[in-house]
Amino acid sequence: MNMNNNNNNDDPFFHSQHKLGIAFWCVHSLCSFASKQIKLLSLNLQTLDDLQFKKLCDSTKVLLLISPDSYSTWNIRKKLLQLNKIEVNKEIKLIDLIFTKHPKTAETWAYRRWLLHNYETYFNVEHEVKICDLVAHAYPKNYYAWTHRRIALLMNQVNSEKLKSELDKIVLWTRTHISDYSSYHHRQFLLMRLIELNSPKFYNIIIERFKSVNIIIGDNNNNNNNNNNNNN
Repeated sequence: MNMNNNNNNDDPFFHSQHKLGIAFWCVHSLCSFASKQIKLLSLNLQTLDDLQFKKLCDSTKVLLLISPDSYSTWNIRKKLLQLNKIEVNKEIKLIDLIFTKHPKTAETWAYRRWLLHNYETYFNVEHEVKICDLVAHAYPKNYYAWTHRRIALLMNQVNSEKLKSELDKIVLWTRTHISDYSSYHHRQFLLMRLIELNSPKFYNIIIERFKSVNIIIGDNNNNNNNNNNNNN
């Protein structure tokens, strides 16, 4: 692979502690090389030796770190997982890493849901909620993160106490993210789940939450009125 830079002789990679930087000028070369390797090696997976499998794993990883919207590349990763050429735990960590740069890629979230459904024992609901929380904080109004959060909670069949704890977190969230409608959808989901579970505490919880919504709306209206008065 030709990584020569016509403008300077800088190393295209920079690594410090847990962070990796890639020079913009070499991104095209990386993607082109990785794509060619993937196309060549994925033609017949059954005939690959261990070294070739490693090259394919590395090439798909490189391409997805730069451009994770490649549905076909994620499908190759699925096949590699099913052939036990990739460890599930490491695959989850790879997706966590990709989310730090590409948090709203539909293909990545779809792949994570596929992993969750097919390798459920490797997942921890607290970790899934934490990842969704981090992504939503960094990139608000992330429909994919909130949807995955609901799916993770449903699959783990969390009890009413955990739902109540989750609801308390969302109340704090909505107070500081008024315009993030996805969080309100999630809160509606939590309240409906509490009703379905027939928890004796859910009546008071619903009343409390409706009160909190009124407070939030009231605070927001007061802020708008104050801004209008200042402008006048």
